[in-house]
Amino acid sequence: MDTALEPIAPHHEIVSVMGRKIKIIRAGWDNIVRKHPDLANKFNQLVETLIDAETVMISKADPLVYLYYRKVSGRKYLCAVCKHYDGKGFLITAYYTYRPHGARTVWKST
Repeated sequence: MDTALEPIAPHHEIVSVMGRKIKIIRAGWDNIVRKHPDLANKFNQLVETLIDAETVMISKADPLVYLYYRKVSGRKYLCAVCKHYDGKGFLITAYYTYRPHGARTVWKST
């Protein structure tokens, strides 16, 4: 089985930690995995990041783009980048990073 094509439906809609419905399109996820092969077989980790983020920040470039961060190991975070509009949203990209960054924090776990 191609690792980019994880066993997910054509699209998923989940509710994020901020109460936003986030749509994840299979073709979009496959494209993310092609650009970031280290995310192959990490779809569940992505979903966990959206529903149980440690920090959510607004992008410096676009106030409608939210960065969901969750620590996955040691100092490494998974960042799920989503665009929010009209109470809904969609996944733009995802990547690993060692430091959350954004314009400002809008949500933090307690």
